[in-house]
Amino acid sequence: MSTISVILATYNGTDLLDLTLSSLAATKDENIEVVIADDGSTNPTTQAIIEKHQRLDALPILHAKQEDLGFRLARSRNNAASIASGDILAFLDHDILVPKNFFKQVRAHMTPGWFAAGRRVKLDRDTTEKILTGKKHYDHVFAKSFACKAALRKLPGWRYLFPTRNRTPGTQPQPFKGMSGFCIITYRKDFLAIDGFDNTFTSYGVEDWDFLARLNNNGTHGGYLPTKATTAHLWHKETEVSLDSPAYLQLNETIKNKITQPKSGFKDLQKEIQ
Repeated sequence: MSTISVILATYNGTDLLDLTLSSLAATKDENIEVVIADDGSTNPTTQAIIEKHQRLDALPILHAKQEDLGFRLARSRNNAASIASGDILAFLDHDILVPKNFFKQVRAHMTPGWFAAGRRVKLDRDTTEKILTGKKHYDHVFAKSFACKAALRKLPGWRYLFPTRNRTPGTQPQPFKGMSGFCIITYRKDFLAIDGFDNTFTSYGVEDWDFLARLNNNGTHGGYLPTKATTAHLWHKETEVSLDSPAYLQLNETIKNKITQPKSGFKDLQKEIQ
């Protein structure tokens, strides 16, 4: 069975990172490894949490840390991919909880020539605080009873906790702009074919869409994981991205000119660290 490398992005992660690592360990999948894509964390708590899980969890956890030189998520993901061994790369954020059957669903639906995107229900502040304080175990957000509560409370993404139209890899290609970097899964060979993420993205957002656009331009289609693999997004304050930002202008250029290769990508990172 192929190894799945979970590239887990973090920067100064604390309680959210701790919970995400716990949910990954709870899958008890013997053929996954976690590679922490650390964008230069300076908080000692982050290191302590990683070391705790390296010591207690059965799954291998590697730590790929780069220097703190500002927001460099794209480069951080490339950095982690450089030490990952899996044939499948699953890019996740440190505020995402996965159900216990998550990787079973990934393996069942990954299709050659396709990548997969995850779906999420966004937890509200109250639910997240109850999980963080131990009043509720995070597992309860994947129970059928929670789906009904999420629907009543109109939590964003509640529909993805119920059966939806089949848009899995191998069916009808889906527009990448409905997807997000919190959960992107691709074959390593497709990642390498487009030279990974573009290191020149150094502000919040858009680097994920650029990555997906270049996958599309290279002939790789995208689909969604099914309802059984719907993740939970822990609440936190979110950053907005201006549609007039240089990053969006670069994305539009990628789409318009069918660009497949980044300005600076995985190969450039490899040269830098040799």
